[in-house]
Amino acid sequence: MSLLWRILKKLFGSAVLAVVTLVGAPVTFGATVLAGLIFLPLPATIPLPKPNPTILPTTIYDRNGHQIASLQQFDRNIPVTESDVPQVLKEAVISDEDHNYYHESGIDLRGTLRALYSDIRNRAPVQGGSTITQQYVKLAYTNAQRTLVRKVKEAILASQLAREASKDEILYRYLTTIYLGDGNYGVGAAAQTYFHLPVSQLNASQAATLAGLIPAPSSRAPLEHLGAAENARQIVLAKMLQYGYLTTAQYQAALAEKLVLAGTPGAPPNATVIYPQQVAPTQFPDFVDYVTQWLLQRYPASEVYGGGLRVQTTLDPTVQNDAYAAVNATLNGSSYPTDMALAAVEPQTGFVIALVGGRGYGGSGPGQQVNLALGGCPSQPGPTAKVAVGATCWNDGMIGGGGGGRQPGSSWKPFTLATAYSQGIPPSTVYQSPYVYQIPGCVAARDQDPSTCQIHNDEGDLGGAGSETLAEATAQSTNTVYAQVAAQVGCPNVADTARKLGVETAYYSTPPFYYCQSYALGELGVSPLDMASAYGVFADHGQRAEPTPVLEVVSAQGKVLLNNINPLPKTQSVLSANVADNVTSTLQDVINYGTGTAAQLGRPAAGKTGTTTNTTDAWFVGYTPTLSTAVWMGRVDSDAKSLGSVTGHYLGGGSATVTQVYGGTWPAITWKEFMSAALANVAATPFTEPAPIVPPQVAAALQQAAHATTTVPPLQPGPPGYVEPTPIGGPYSIPPAPPIAPPPITAPPPTITAPPPTTTTLPSSTTSTTGPG
Repeated sequence: MSLLWRILKKLFGSAVLAVVTLVGAPVTFGATVLAGLIFLPLPATIPLPKPNPTILPTTIYDRNGHQIASLQQFDRNIPVTESDVPQVLKEAVISDEDHNYYHESGIDLRGTLRALYSDIRNRAPVQGGSTITQQYVKLAYTNAQRTLVRKVKEAILASQLAREASKDEILYRYLTTIYLGDGNYGVGAAAQTYFHLPVSQLNASQAATLAGLIPAPSSRAPLEHLGAAENARQIVLAKMLQYGYLTTAQYQAALAEKLVLAGTPGAPPNATVIYPQQVAPTQFPDFVDYVTQWLLQRYPASEVYGGGLRVQTTLDPTVQNDAYAAVNATLNGSSYPTDMALAAVEPQTGFVIALVGGRGYGGSGPGQQVNLALGGCPSQPGPTAKVAVGATCWNDGMIGGGGGGRQPGSSWKPFTLATAYSQGIPPSTVYQSPYVYQIPGCVAARDQDPSTCQIHNDEGDLGGAGSETLAEATAQSTNTVYAQVAAQVGCPNVADTARKLGVETAYYSTPPFYYCQSYALGELGVSPLDMASAYGVFADHGQRAEPTPVLEVVSAQGKVLLNNINPLPKTQSVLSANVADNVTSTLQDVINYGTGTAAQLGRPAAGKTGTTTNTTDAWFVGYTPTLSTAVWMGRVDSDAKSLGSVTGHYLGGGSATVTQVYGGTWPAITWKEFMSAALANVAATPFTEPAPIVPPQVAAALQQAAHATTTVPPLQPGPPGYVEPTPIGGPYSIPPAPPIAPPPITAPPPTITAPPPTTTTLPSSTTSTTGPG
């Protein structure tokens, strides 16, 4: 042991006795160190660092095999000199990673041996204990495997490196090598990617953000995990204050500069803005953004931005251009903050063939960094809330875009309708249809208007006719009827139906939803993509296909990582076929003679309009047997301001001004123009004629009758001498009577109005005071 002792003394000094005592296992420790010194002798000079990982761009193709985009991290070969790294960034990293950095010898003796001791006791690597120098050595010279031999080698190299290089040089090497999430290696790449700034211009908040990513770069990457990144930023700032790198005033100012994603409506001017990944220019930036986020949910960012993947997508470029044309025509005549988004999904496969994220998405203008076709997961209610149905995205996450989504208004009603049909409530059920519906048991707070406890009608039939059937109330979008239906079927059941159909944000709890009647009219934020996908379940007879933008993913080595081509994605039955087909039958009336006549295609189609309080958001969501599409229109600067008067254009020429936008105006017109173009070469097919919805009591009676047996009493004998006459023509049988066909359901003939060739002004509908429609 004398040789080992001398070597240890040379490496670690007089503290070696305390080291061996601390470890408590001198034989094991000595054997491990001795093996390390035998097989890994002390080098005369520090070896060259490992080369940086090879970066291969990911290539994205449309469904026809044509390249549409290339994903690659920011070029980290841009020269980042030692003088480019600002002092505030060094201080942020040192505060969080190794606050004794300028005072230790390159290895944390106690920390390293504490880790060794823990690993030996547990017979497995369980604890770290590294300085910045040791972390750099692990990145540049060893590997990430947590073994005792690796730790010994790391300590030896770190000790020698600390004697050969200055502290500033080692810190510089570390900062230009470290992985910082989303495919970014080094602070130069990360500063350009996240902040669109050279590293030399970072402030305290930005520096703390990067420092906070180092321990867990994937789970804290701000583009996907903004909340985790924000928490880490605050912790680093607190440590910078603790170690004297920030004054109290500087700390308070930096703390207030919270992280926000670029384009977030209402973001404070002093926010720390996180920008999306810089990618090569593409003709379809909104779809490429969706594909990128989809890939990042399934593969490491380093693989997505540097692994050389080949990704064939579901994008149909012709249909995508049809979508751009329809949306741009409608928006031609208005300006920011009025905007529109669209998503189109094939019901049978879930393939997303077109997606429009908003006015000029991907540009540098206001709101052009937010993909409005995608939504966001709502925050979970507090611990005192009673959650009846939880949102899917709370556990599974979701692809984010337009904040928390937008309220769907009456386009939410089909989920209530499907729930009612599932419970055996037929479309012929009659409900009272008042002008105003008072929510039972609702008491307005002292500072609220009493009308907060009232449901009004916003579009179509304004009620007051006395009564309406469920089918009529759907066609005319009668809120006061649907408030009653929701209370009858139960809002947790409505939320569960929406969740099963694919609305990832669907949940129900009290609070925030105290009254079922208002919840069922579309209070919850949703995305166009989720709505198009959910309505696609109705089109495919209750079968749900998970929406996807990807057909195939192939690695750089040619291995197929994902295949949605052969076989096609599997579907899941989430709704009975008869319920789905009856919903379709009812929603056809919306287009034929209800609030959605502007969406008439001249072929079988079904859909629903939606308009929120103050006409802030307007929707049309509809489908044919082969394509489901959602169109949203609204203001992106506020969720409380009315769209007001909007002038738009038709693809065929001419323009119109709508003084009050409802779902049956520009959203329905845009949907029609897009669908007409997208389906121009697709043969029209009819929907399946559904069997009637049977009320539970009738179904029970029919089932009982089907299993009942009838006992016929025997014939009494005739009087004495009576002889039974022989029928004329011999024995015969009476054929059963033909079934009596039910009378057909008739509806008012549809009124199709051709687009005006010149600019006109369309009168607005009567505006209600409150309540979504």
